[in-house]
Amino acid sequence: MFVAKWTDDLSGTSAIDPIQATLGFILYARVIDPDNDLNRNSVYAYLSFFFGTNTTCGNPQKMHDDGVYPDAAAGDDVFSLGSNGCMDPPNPSLTADGTLILLNATDKQNHKTDTRLRLTVVPRSGGGGGGPGSGAWALLTADQSTIAASPLQTAPNVAFALLPNQTYTFKFWVVFRSSVATNGFRLSLTFPTVSRFAASVTIPQSADGTIADWRGFITSSGDVVVSSTVQAATTDYVATIEGVIRVSIAGNLQLVFGSETSGQSVTIRQGTVGQLLIAA
Repeated sequence: MFVAKWTDDLSGTSAIDPIQATLGFILYARVIDPDNDLNRNSVYAYLSFFFGTNTTCGNPQKMHDDGVYPDAAAGDDVFSLGSNGCMDPPNPSLTADGTLILLNATDKQNHKTDTRLRLTVVPRSGGGGGGPGSGAWALLTADQSTIAASPLQTAPNVAFALLPNQTYTFKFWVVFRSSVATNGFRLSLTFPTVSRFAASVTIPQSADGTIADWRGFITSSGDVVVSSTVQAATTDYVATIEGVIRVSIAGNLQLVFGSETSGQSVTIRQGTVGQLLIAA
């Protein structure tokens, strides 16, 4: 039987902390079998907020009691789930608040027990919540590369949870490089339904001078600005996106990127950073 179940954030503190949008989380469940014949390889959780997404995250996820992170100790009957790509940043979105996590366990006699946990997700501290002037930063902590022109790749962690009927200003500084000078860079943002949005993009593409930057505009979610070259291969440059957004429904403002030409590598670099401010 499930005698306890809870979620915690990724901060590693001894306290059980709230789950903040886009910052990841871990699921824990204490499972006891009075007959002492629990099948320890058959404790699963289903994350309902992935229902219908056609990803492996929409499948039942096996929980572990093996002492391997995020599990704290092997064999203590506390099973853990996390660090699996489904529960890492930029998940969960604010729209996952109130969704169910379905858990089940089976013993060696094929007896099954199940339970459920309602997930609570709060706005990111200093991000989606707060008053005018408050804000948040988002940082890319490891290089990310792609050779794809489409679909665009998500920049892990470089996202913000937005609440409806608030106006935000934002800016992203995207450190990137291309494997060859003749290949440029694709840059965009994805976001939920908006009542107001405007953003401008600047991407370095040639030698110093008045035409050194390629400039463009993002006018809808996934609208792409594409440069055609860089001044030199395997050299770091910084592109920028800045604008204003007001969403009609809660969701994430997410940085996405790609290669100008399929088959040629581009990389966004550790240290790429975004800033979000609440205007009103």
